[in-house]
Amino acid sequence: MKFLDTHLSKNEWLAGEYSIADIANWCWVRTHNWSGVSLDGLTHLEKWKDKMYEQPGMIKGTKVPVDRESILKDDKDKEEFIKNAQKMVKK
Repeated sequence: MKFLDTHLSKNEWLAGEYSIADIANWCWVRTHNWSGVSLDGLTHLEKWKDKMYEQPGMIKGTKVPVDRESILKDDKDKEEFIKNAQKMVKK
């Protein structure tokens, strides 16, 4: 993640302009908490991650195949979801 943050300190997008490189990497970066990876101190990466939500279709795409926000009703549900996801990633 540090490598991405360093790259994004000098570049707006990963491959010079918005591209599939951004889309492919955003999938992993936006779910960092599932795998237990912190973005603390990675300000450029955090800014890029947030900017990706502004790109056409990105929010819509996060709801496929299911809108997890509609099934995760409260913080307890969200914490349990993350806990189970971390088990899969850390196997």
